[in-house]
Amino acid sequence: MKRGPAALHRPLLLLLVLAAGACVRDPEPAVSVPPELAAAHPALIAAWRGTDPAAFRPFFADKAIVVTADDQFTGWEDIQARWITPALPMMSSFALTGVAFAREGADIVETGRYSFQMTMEGESESVNGIYAQRWQRQPDGSWRVATINVE
Repeated sequence: MKRGPAALHRPLLLLLVLAAGACVRDPEPAVSVPPELAAAHPALIAAWRGTDPAAFRPFFADKAIVVTADDQFTGWEDIQARWITPALPMMSSFALTGVAFAREGADIVETGRYSFQMTMEGESESVNGIYAQRWQRQPDGSWRVATINVE
């Protein structure tokens, strides 16, 4: 029996389709945000994707502490003035991946990876790292970030 060109290419085509399918990653599974953070967590992500530094105010405790590789910021005013306000206009494409939540006593600790584009003087670079932030219930019943460690 004589095989035509299409019959000869069929096994190769099948192999290519299988190989391509093996390269496709499954999307990251949906994260189960604790009910206490159901409103605050997505709103904080939206603030990071926005342009208004004041939009962060409802998410930080008055005496919050942010620790980065280069600096430490203490209290809302310092966090806003020296960390958020200078960086936010240069950021785009903010995303979190690998997000997980754990309870430590009355607190909720969130960990994961972050990424965004940072554009300075017309030059854009990808910024990636890991973070851990501790959410604490405030006297008014709201949940706010008390500490963030960014690497």
